[in-house]
Amino acid sequence: MNRTARFVVFGIGCVPLLVLLGFAIARLPAFGGTSHPYRDSTVAAALLRRAPNVVTSINFDQRGFDTFGEEAILLTSVIGAVTLLRPGKDERVHRPPGAGRMLHGTRLAGYVLLPVSLILGADVIVHGHLTPGGGFQGGVVLATGLHLAYIAGSYPALRRLRPLRWYEYGEGQWEGARPPRVADRASAS
Repeated sequence: MNRTARFVVFGIGCVPLLVLLGFAIARLPAFGGTSHPYRDSTVAAALLRRAPNVVTSINFDQRGFDTFGEEAILLTSVIGAVTLLRPGKDERVHRPPGAGRMLHGTRLAGYVLLPVSLILGADVIVHGHLTPGGGFQGGVVLATGLHLAYIAGSYPALRRLRPLRWYEYGEGQWEGARPPRVADRASAS
């Protein structure tokens, strides 16, 4: 794909997005005004559901569309990364001399930020019912912390730190467990 075609594809996607963004900004309530439609709708929904607080109502009742948007952003970023990082037709692996060495500052920053990001990710997950946060945001912070071990150290360091056994227990798929057979399900019902 040549440069002109890339600009055309970018324009096809960008222009409608900018138009929609312009309409959204034009319809925003005035700053400091008395109209707060989002506040009014969330408080009404919390009272209707008899939720203990508005944050819980938002997390459990109204975040479905938000979560869909987050997953769409994640999917789009993965597709973009795969598209940009795909090998070219005539690309060959070339390792310059001294490749693979890491700067000491990078290694130090990774090891310093590793425990901070793990603690912060766990805190975001644990307090997700009190604040607008939770599993998705905390999972991203935890995954970032785990992969700092890979960036600052090596893949063996990541394998030592990454608790795969915990993931298996969390998903209910530990060794020795087998899914029930169809005959077992039929006899249970």
